[in-house]
Amino acid sequence: MGLGIAKGSTHAEQAWQYISYMTSQPVQNNYATLSLPIWKSSYQDPAVLKNQESLIAAADKSLNVMLSRPETADYSRLSNTLQQQLQQVLVGSAKPDIALQAVDKSAARLR
Repeated sequence: MGLGIAKGSTHAEQAWQYISYMTSQPVQNNYATLSLPIWKSSYQDPAVLKNQESLIAAADKSLNVMLSRPETADYSRLSNTLQQQLQQVLVGSAKPDIALQAVDKSAARLR
């Protein structure tokens, strides 16, 4: 779940305390059943692993190869363009180099 504090919040400090509490490792571990922990060290916690060993093992392995989304002011538009171009490549309607050029051109407009 995304947690944030509204710019005009009159209780920003209390909101930050709540976010800090909700994202703390002990609280997150309590909610890790059939979901993925946000703390890397939780992937070795026996209580978190219980009854979901294969899910946690697969996710733990993938954490080492994951990359962050690109930082851009308009990620949703860039993501949409990328998805459309990749789909065109997958269905054989576009060549990969042409599709990536279209994505790059779109990204340049967003900078």
